[in-house]
Amino acid sequence: MTNTALISQQLHEFKAQVDHSNDDKAAYANYLLCKQHLSTLKSIRIRLVESKKDEKVNDLLEQYANSIEQVQLPSILLLESTLATDKKKRNQRLSVDLHAVGLEPVDELVGSSAVEDDENLTQLKQRLTDGRSHTTKRQLSMDEELHEEEAKQDDILKDMLQFVQGLKEGANAFNDKLNEEKDILKAAEAGLQV
Repeated sequence: MTNTALISQQLHEFKAQVDHSNDDKAAYANYLLCKQHLSTLKSIRIRLVESKKDEKVNDLLEQYANSIEQVQLPSILLLESTLATDKKKRNQRLSVDLHAVGLEPVDELVGSSAVEDDENLTQLKQRLTDGRSHTTKRQLSMDEELHEEEAKQDDILKDMLQFVQGLKEGANAFNDKLNEEKDILKAAEAGLQV
């Protein structure tokens, strides 16, 4: 195969493989495609340095390189903006307002543990805020008061441990899903490099 035919074939393959949609998946696929074709272009140039180049080969090489650059830059810019947006989202703080009234239930993320956590949080809030407002009819001795306070603290501790366990399960499920996505991306990258 002649040099011009090889370069023309690579150029046509590249143009046929480019995904022109403007989403993150297409940008990532185009980025990987550009990396693959840049390495192909580099190996063609190295091979042509050893042989004698003519004007037509130089024009085709320049056209091939320009085609790659035209796809690569928008893909990189889109990926960088997506990464910046994701980083900004990750830096937002999440908190729970124990004094909020009329909270809507949060969508379930991991099974039914979100509903249980919400119920446990509500019970904890009631015990923390309402426990002191109830008055007893009779005076309790010091030992009875200490025993009651210890029981309340044990209940609160159990609820907090259960809540933390739910958070751990959610984080583990999220981490597993993230690892699956990483494996899929690695497989896609390996498939594009072949």
